[in-house]
Amino acid sequence: LIEGCLIHHCLDSTDGRKDAHGITGGSVSGLVIRDTEIHTFSGDGIQFDPGRTLPGWTDVLLERCMIWLEPLKEEANGFAAGVVPGENAVDTKANSEAPRSSMIIRDSIFHGFRDGLISNMAALNIKENVDVLIDRVTLYNNEIALRLRGPTPPGHPYGSWVSVHNTVIYDGDTAVRYEDDIQNLVIWNTTLGTEITSPFVEAEAENSNLDIRNLLIAGDTLPTEAQGASNMAVPLTSFAAPNGGDFHLVAGSPAIDSGETLQEITMDRDGILRPQGEAFDIGAYEWCEGDCETHDPPDAGVDGGPSNDGSTMNDGSGHYQDGDTSENGANTNGCSCRSVRNHHKSSKFPLSALGCLVAVILLFVSLRTKSFTCS
Repeated sequence: LIEGCLIHHCLDSTDGRKDAHGITGGSVSGLVIRDTEIHTFSGDGIQFDPGRTLPGWTDVLLERCMIWLEPLKEEANGFAAGVVPGENAVDTKANSEAPRSSMIIRDSIFHGFRDGLISNMAALNIKENVDVLIDRVTLYNNEIALRLRGPTPPGHPYGSWVSVHNTVIYDGDTAVRYEDDIQNLVIWNTTLGTEITSPFVEAEAENSNLDIRNLLIAGDTLPTEAQGASNMAVPLTSFAAPNGGDFHLVAGSPAIDSGETLQEITMDRDGILRPQGEAFDIGAYEWCEGDCETHDPPDAGVDGGPSNDGSTMNDGSGHYQDGDTSENGANTNGCSCRSVRNHHKSSKFPLSALGCLVAVILLFVSLRTKSFTCS
């Protein structure tokens, strides 16, 4: 368990830029990363597994987290002010000889992945031999929100399998870039909001297998990929405050009760049960009048729902509060961390930003360490 951590300023300017990830590891299994903020890094916020080691990683849950980048306000560890040093919020790599790696990304926010030092910069870069569920996620201010990639033989004969549910995307160059004849790509009950240049971009993927249903687009027309009967383009008056990034439906929206029933979708972006009316609403949000019936989740694990305590970093509008959330404010250079072991005793030690990174890596190779928290 990695919970309640603030991980930032993982920066390595060697040879111009070198990967320094917020959280990374090898053949991890059953890892939960929850209520954690990661920002200002020169690699990825989270990457599994850079070494593609056997027997492979699996069962990773990322929940109620925020990962973001922005231009550096001042010079930092060899990077000039104004530079966006990192790559992706989440990047997947997996050995093709291992069983397919699984990950759930849930109730999280990713933004600021644009104008960086790499091409095709994406918030979520999902590739190789993985099966990933992206559920109840908001992505904004990104060059590419979702970069979803198929097989690239001979080195990577298996592409990613990706399901996107209850997701909101707005303010970016590309919402979904799908590549290399990706198969098993599912996009259900998702809202593409304002200021998106290209809803979909196809890259060497003419033979891809896409299943797009209950997709809601702020605009006049549906893209070629989303011509199904349950998809809909609606005017901005259908949303609560689209210019402020709030794409909740308002009374009278044509998206209400117009969707296809999808048994796998039990709640919306806010955790409200579906359906609230006669039928599913189209898009990431269900509309209801008065008190809405919400999901009562089980205790969280990799296969469970959000925790019962109802805690969240989300302010209720789909946005997290940006910036340093530590007690010491924006000038903090790291965090205070403790490693909780089997005998339930803990030892506190102050860590620099690099120290936080090293401690998180060490978590994955220490059989004694069961959880890692920051305060």
